[in-house]
Amino acid sequence: MIVLPLTRLGKREGTNVKSLKKRRVLAAMGLAIAAGVTPVATASPAAADIPSCLFYLEDRGYVVGKGVTSACRTGSNPTEFRACYKKLTSLGVRSAHADTACALAGR
Repeated sequence: MIVLPLTRLGKREGTNVKSLKKRRVLAAMGLAIAAGVTPVATASPAAADIPSCLFYLEDRGYVVGKGVTSACRTGSNPTEFRACYKKLTSLGVRSAHADTACALAGR
């Protein structure tokens, strides 16, 4: 980005310094808003944390199959922690491991 002094730019284009300052402020505000909105609009809801759940359980010696994958996918929704926990414990995952795995999935 090239930044020119306001007085030089103002004289060259025939505009006053105040209007240039306003335009710069408005442009900066627009960029700040766009930068804040873009990640929210493009991020998938916790999809990146399903692997954390799966890897954690695999590291603890559990077989990661369809049931465990389904539980971790359910746990990726933070409001579904209990459902994730119940699925994992019903598959034989120890309580403490299920708790941690579901917490990882819901991050």
